[in-house]
Amino acid sequence: MKTFYQFFGIFLIMSVLFSACETTDDPQPDPSGSEYSLGWTGDDDVTTIPTTVDYGFGSGNLPPSVDLVPKFPPIGNQGAYGTCVAWAIGYSTKTAVNGMANGYSASDLSSPSKQFSPKDLYIAISDNDKGDGTDLCKGTGFTIALDVLQSRGVATLATVPYDNLGNCSQSNLDASWATEANQNKIKYYRRIDPTVTSIKENLANNVPVILGGKLADNFMSWNSDDVMSSNTTYDRVGIHAYHAMVIAGYDDNRGPNGAFKVINSWGPGWGNNGTIWIDYNFMISEFCSKFQSGRPLFIMANEDGNINPPDEPDPNVTGVDLVPWAFSDVSIDDWNAQREITFNIYNIGNQTASPSDNWSYVYLYYNAFNADDYGVLF
Repeated sequence: MKTFYQFFGIFLIMSVLFSACETTDDPQPDPSGSEYSLGWTGDDDVTTIPTTVDYGFGSGNLPPSVDLVPKFPPIGNQGAYGTCVAWAIGYSTKTAVNGMANGYSASDLSSPSKQFSPKDLYIAISDNDKGDGTDLCKGTGFTIALDVLQSRGVATLATVPYDNLGNCSQSNLDASWATEANQNKIKYYRRIDPTVTSIKENLANNVPVILGGKLADNFMSWNSDDVMSSNTTYDRVGIHAYHAMVIAGYDDNRGPNGAFKVINSWGPGWGNNGTIWIDYNFMISEFCSKFQSGRPLFIMANEDGNINPPDEPDPNVTGVDLVPWAFSDVSIDDWNAQREITFNIYNIGNQTASPSDNWSYVYLYYNAFNADDYGVLF
């Protein structure tokens, strides 16, 4: 690994995804009905969030399927609270990226000491930024929750179990939670291009995608491993059934067009053991597109660096093929004039890259709000 210091403003990569929540009086909702809680308010302006450029090994080299579900904690249940955003961002995605960064086993991921608390994350959000004006437990937005995760962090489920949320007020925070949360932040988050290829590239590089979707009645009662490819009515859920989830896999051969594997927070009794397959085209054209400010698809970078890319050689490359992989790119002074870049160089070719051979790489900077505005650093 090498570390460089440069005098330019640079923005790097990564993101995550989610949606909205309503509450019910039943802490264990009826899986046969529509009494599942949601929790994304659906009012995030995604145009204000820096975007990431495409990265990875190119769409032509993507594997036909990826399944990151084994790298996630067990499927959780948000119960009667509108906390889906905190479940998707904190419990599911933060636990997964932290586990991948640290090489956690399935046993580790099943331990509350290695899982992150959706209660802590949700309660830590300002009371002005959650609820519907009368009930603080009725949901929040992605950017608000991600900002809290970046600036404050999140405590573990062992420290803050998911029970006794009360009125969900920030006044219920315990000072000791913040001490632990400070050790569990994310470095940054980004939105990604709303395309099938962009989602697949992130997943193929061990990067979960956080998603906000608009649910129809058929989603509420889903109970199979079939591929969802259309919405039905909104008679039961209403027109504001916004919900936060996580895309954790894909399979080009599932269904007529291929499908994404999505993790929910309604327990393993819903869907296909708590997950659902959603058709590629339906995901982009309908499920995650009914929002005026753009499609809510996000990724996040863990505080201790990004996940390493796959180490399998590219079968389409003969010889040496060097790929730089940046772990971090951050300002190290108050004026943003000096930056620290930490990255590895990988060889995904099928021959050894000898230090005596001639090889080179290029590091670019770009404007995170306009990827066409870029230049060469070195």
